[in-house]
Amino acid sequence: MNLKNVFLIFFILTQQNVFSVSFKGVNKASVYLSAHQDDWQGFMPKQVYNEVKSNDTKQIFIQLTAGDAGNGNKNNYYSARNNGLFKSISFVNDIFFGKSEKKTSFIEINEHKIKKIEYRNTVTYLLDLPDGGKRGEGFEENNFQSLKKLRKNKEKLKSIHQSGTYFTIGTLEQAVIKIVEIETENIEKKNIKIHAADPDRTINPNDHSDHEEVGFISLTVAKKLPCSELFLYETVGQLPKPVNLSEEEYQVDVGMFAAYVMGVVEFGVKGNWKESELVYLGRQYSRPFKIENNCQNISN
Repeated sequence: MNLKNVFLIFFILTQQNVFSVSFKGVNKASVYLSAHQDDWQGFMPKQVYNEVKSNDTKQIFIQLTAGDAGNGNKNNYYSARNNGLFKSISFVNDIFFGKSEKKTSFIEINEHKIKKIEYRNTVTYLLDLPDGGKRGEGFEENNFQSLKKLRKNKEKLKSIHQSGTYFTIGTLEQAVIKIVEIETENIEKKNIKIHAADPDRTINPNDHSDHEEVGFISLTVAKKLPCSELFLYETVGQLPKPVNLSEEEYQVDVGMFAAYVMGVVEFGVKGNWKESELVYLGRQYSRPFKIENNCQNISN
């Protein structure tokens, strides 16, 4: 797809109410555990898009790292990426329903102050933990902290703006579980789905350490949420495979990523509109992961 066609698609899709849908009422929930702000657009676009289109699913985006690439809190790089994340979410909602009200607040989860953004049937939590880098070694600006080191009990992990400290991987997992429990209080447990990158290195060889760590976290979260379903996604592993989205899904995927990039640029940060990122668009490969989570004893 050439650049001219990409921006034509984005222009068309940014007009309000491009597609028509009927309201069904929210009775399901999908939890998206992401390492970086542009992960789900490249790995889970079809799932996100079709849930918005169906209008019956509450989408819970839990963004674990700040995606700061070693910048920490010294500039607005991570804030630009967070803005891009919201722009991407609002874009896919706005093309169906027009503009909605954005509500921003802070919520305390297990003594950690976490930013929360609500928009239509979506809620986003920004934990802003340090980006661990490709190999999980961390960056000097963040005292070389990472999710990988936290899981291996090598050191504690603080958010880049020092709003919370996780002393073990268990305390972080408990915070994620608490967020899901709060947001799905009125949803039947069997209607909760969890989505994350697949941590299996035979499926995603040489993947970013943060992708792997979030995948490991998803395994624990799913075990602790009775009756929930877990889906694991190919990241780098999908690249040799063909585009498998429909034409409409592909167009919206391009639009979601373009919205993300434009949100980043709004903050004066250079966007990542480049071939190495665009190659991920148009694909989604995943597998259901069977997990024992004591569903039999749950009445709801």
